[in-house]
Amino acid sequence: MSEQPSGYLKEVLAQGETVLLIVRQHWILLLSKIIGAFILLIVILAAVTAVRLFLFDDQRIFYGYALVLLPITTLYWRYLVWRNHQYVITSRRVIQLTGVFNKDVIDSLLEKMNDVKMDQSWVGRIFGYGDLEILTASEAGKNDFYHISRPLEFKRAMLEAKETLDHGAQPVR
Repeated sequence: MSEQPSGYLKEVLAQGETVLLIVRQHWILLLSKIIGAFILLIVILAAVTAVRLFLFDDQRIFYGYALVLLPITTLYWRYLVWRNHQYVITSRRVIQLTGVFNKDVIDSLLEKMNDVKMDQSWVGRIFGYGDLEILTASEAGKNDFYHISRPLEFKRAMLEAKETLDHGAQPVR
């Protein structure tokens, strides 16, 4: 089930263009990027609490707990980056959106799409992620999607949208 377009994606869509599927990078990628910050958060909390309990109970210990804001900010930022990295199939094109404040948009028109290559490791097959390489007739030549969630569903939806576009029918949502 895909989500409805919102925010910047709504602004990117052309009139009459419909969104068929929206996916993101797999949550495992997010987990791999936040695990270090989460471990740092635990270490800071444990260290400050140990100092407070065993060495001294001073008002300055507040500054130690304030250090927790650093990994929390990092956790939130990495979540925002992951959340704003979208792969979208519309009735006309495939869109890759990235960026929280500054936006980067890469389009591949369905009509210029030649081939799709999918790489999925055995771990990716178990957890449901993989890499897609879209080969196009455009100047860029290819568009790479790394660690995409539900790659088979995405590839199938993309090929069906291209088939629908080639035959002039309305896409199925």
